[in-house]
Amino acid sequence: RRFAVAVMAAELADMNNKIRQKIILTRNAEERLRIVLRELNEINGMAKAKKIASTITDKVDELDKDLKVGKPQLPRWATQITKGTKIEYFWNEEYGWCEGEVIEDPVTIVDEILLTIRFYDGEVHKLPLSAGDKIR
Repeated sequence: RRFAVAVMAAELADMNNKIRQKIILTRNAEERLRIVLRELNEINGMAKAKKIASTITDKVDELDKDLKVGKPQLPRWATQITKGTKIEYFWNEEYGWCEGEVIEDPVTIVDEILLTIRFYDGEVHKLPLSAGDKIR
């Protein structure tokens, strides 16, 4: 059975004739399976490497490569902010990141989102969120 398994695996993996010959000439069944497994591991590793390389180097539409000049756009996640969303807003160097909660539904005005935030110290502020602001 092990002989048949090794030969069938070599056929299915379309291994080269040198490897197939080595499998047939090997008398120890376990060694024969080790040969097949080493080759399969190498084939599988190369397939994974090719797949990763292709995803990295997939051709990009030429329009996507164009340099975008002008005011930065709001990130997509900013449109998902709703009432009750917990956020951290970078206030300034002195206070740093301040935790708060959005207490009203955001209002979109042109290229900004107006957020009403209650910070954990109890203060409430209406703050515009634009692409350059620091929020997380």
